[in-house]
Amino acid sequence: MSVIGDRSSGTSIHWQRLMLALGVLLLTLTLIRLGAIFPRDIFTDYLAYTDTTQAIMAGANPYDLESMRYRTWGEAPIVFPGYVVFFQWIAQDAPGFKPWYILGSMLLFLSALLLFLRRTALREAPSGLPDAQTFLIYSIMLFVFFNASPVLKTLRLGQSTPIIFFAFFMLLLCNREWCRYLMLASIAIMKYSMLTIWAPLLFFKKYYQLCIIGFLIFLLAALYPVIYFPDILTLFKSYVREVALQTTEQGFNTYSVSGFDMVHLDVIKNAWAATTLKLLFIAGGIALFLRERKTPGVSFNLLFSAGCLTMLISYHRLHDLVVLLPFLLVLAHQFMVTRRYLMLGICAAFLLYFLIPESILFPISSALGGQLGGLEQWIHLNRYDDNVVLWQQMLPTPAIVMPLMTLFAYYVNIVHPSPYRFELGSPSADVREP
Repeated sequence: MSVIGDRSSGTSIHWQRLMLALGVLLLTLTLIRLGAIFPRDIFTDYLAYTDTTQAIMAGANPYDLESMRYRTWGEAPIVFPGYVVFFQWIAQDAPGFKPWYILGSMLLFLSALLLFLRRTALREAPSGLPDAQTFLIYSIMLFVFFNASPVLKTLRLGQSTPIIFFAFFMLLLCNREWCRYLMLASIAIMKYSMLTIWAPLLFFKKYYQLCIIGFLIFLLAALYPVIYFPDILTLFKSYVREVALQTTEQGFNTYSVSGFDMVHLDVIKNAWAATTLKLLFIAGGIALFLRERKTPGVSFNLLFSAGCLTMLISYHRLHDLVVLLPFLLVLAHQFMVTRRYLMLGICAAFLLYFLIPESILFPISSALGGQLGGLEQWIHLNRYDDNVVLWQQMLPTPAIVMPLMTLFAYYVNIVHPSPYRFELGSPSADVREP
């Protein structure tokens, strides 16, 4: 018996070592992948933020192209004036995009890891320390997260999404009221369109104090540029005008010009059809909210559904989906633990799509668009020039995947209630249902 026991113990140790080795390998490959981006000078959005900030700090209108210094812009970057609050501290050192890249990577890593630790099996471990299997699971989750196209894209562009990502999950997990106020305001400053559904959801869940104080901080940040640019009204008029020009027909931020990575429903050419579909999705979201209107806090699944709906009804691109990836990963883990393999397979399918490199996805999208050219009378087929190859008639796969993911989020919300809720109005950061 002792020999059998020894063999069983030896086998178990070998498996533990193998899982640990695989976990270390995945984390190493992730670091190598991130390191490959580091030396590249492609942080366009970061340069837009710093260029805009520099112009405002010099008392110039950043929506006048002659005021910009770091890059020759085809159109004025539509950066919210409130960015000055954050970027005034680093704009003078621009283009110091490498520290910004490192900061973004660290914020994404810490926020994702914290969420995974709080929302998966490790939280139930008596010792509080991961065993080899748990370590491997988290390594897989981090590997998938950091190699997904939304994350890679946001890091390559130098996007502000890592700050939004950090602020959003700190809003949910933080125990301090003042922290929640700052986090909500930070999301609004960085990208107010992210709160298209999340903000009304929090308000109708009666988090009035959080919403009001968060809005007041946002308003102060919006007015802060008056320190450098006294004619604040002209500044905002120029900003609103530029946003309108670039998001209407033939503007740069439209499907007909640069829609290859957009995800909202305006991919449909017929405006009435697009609006009707948006209203149907909104009606579905309202129905989900009404199911939870009397329950305390906000469920994990309802937040996921609200995030998906936000992406559908307002202007968003692929890199904004960074905030939705952790929901998919946590759900995948939940379905794995509960042995709901069909649901796990659906989560895996969405995640696998996001793991397809653009060098593979673009030619496939172009080939499919060419074969299905008749679709062009109904939806926008896109083009993309990577300075090497001009891809044309690209099937807008992100805009096709996003409604499917939203329907999946709605279905999960109805059929598979999450055991996790976030309570934002008390000292407790979250509540687990019995």
